[in-house]
This record gives sequence, structure tokens and C-alpha cells, in this order.
Amino acid sequence: MNLGIEDAAAFASRYGEGGLDGYTQERRPVGKRWIELSERLLSVAQTSAPGKAALRDLAFRTLGAMPFLQRPALERMAGLKE
Repeated sequence: MNLGIEDAAAFASRYGEGGLDGYTQERRPVGKRWIELSERLLSVAQTSAPGKAALRDLAFRTLGAMPFLQRPALERMAGLKE
């Protein structure tokens, strides 16, 4: 959702300035990064490989024990920061 809002804002800004030149070149890399991140997160969340699942669980326990890391991680996963 946040990516869509960013896209709409970039579109409106360019449109308001009188043209859409460069819009695709600007937004495509951002969309590509978010798609790649979401695919990686989904892959990690769905893994059933014992070793990978153990590492995932350890990472989340570690993250849960370090409040100063929680906010940046959540902002990144929620798409609030790139």
C-alpha cells in the first residue's frame, strides 16, 4: 500500500509539473526493490527447512530482545523506509 501511495504522489508531482518524463525510470527500481524484499520475507516466513527455520526463529528472538532494532525492522518491513 505504501508503495502505491508513493507512486501516486510521484505521479501527481510529475503531472503537476507538466509532464511524466522520467516517471517510469524513477519508480521502477523502487518497485523492483520492494518486490524482491517481499519475496525474500515470504520465503523466510514460509521455510520448512529445519536449518533455515532455526536461523529465522533465532533472528526473530534476537530482534525481539533488542527494542532499539525493532522499530527500524518494522519500518522497513512495513514499507515506511527503504
